[in-house]
Amino acid sequence: MESKTPTILVSGTWGLNGGGWWLPGSDFCEEGRGQGVTFTPYPFIWSTAIDGVLGKNSEWTDAAGCLIAFVVLHKLHESPINIIAHSHGFSPVVYAATMGLHIDTLISVASPIRKEIVELLPIATKSIKTWRHIRGGRRDLMQILGELFDGRLGLYRDMPYAGNVRELSETHSGLLNPRLWTARRWWDPLICAPLASQKP
Repeated sequence: MESKTPTILVSGTWGLNGGGWWLPGSDFCEEGRGQGVTFTPYPFIWSTAIDGVLGKNSEWTDAAGCLIAFVVLHKLHESPINIIAHSHGFSPVVYAATMGLHIDTLISVASPIRKEIVELLPIATKSIKTWRHIRGGRRDLMQILGELFDGRLGLYRDMPYAGNVRELSETHSGLLNPRLWTARRWWDPLICAPLASQKP
């Protein structure tokens, strides 16, 4: 089965450095295509600069505007879209959804659960049909580090409003292992007919 719904890949902090799981031709994309996922032919690129540490979220809000412009430029707004967002790449997606970007299926991967982002979710989820959050366990320290200085005490792993999937033995970047996605059937929501919303 092959999906006709295009999937946009959104990298996390410092995603412009090194390999690039989100680039066309990556092992991640090749495996996904083999499973029937359709990716956008052009990569979505944003600064990937760390943001939100001191309450200023201009990098994320600017990236959200760029994501909406990317969708319009490539005429993706004329049909449903899917998004896979890794780590802090989830934050621009949330801002874009609050601005009205409609997302058929969202898969967030190892995304830090920050207070300012959680506060936007009641609005953002109105624009998200199905949402799955994949997270690791103790080996994923980056998810926890990404939550520092958000004004809350405590450690958070599961994403409110999402269907949470736990892969406790994996690291932050290990959750992007494309063969793991195939073994766990994480591609399925991007290929199959949309499932009933997993929001509470």
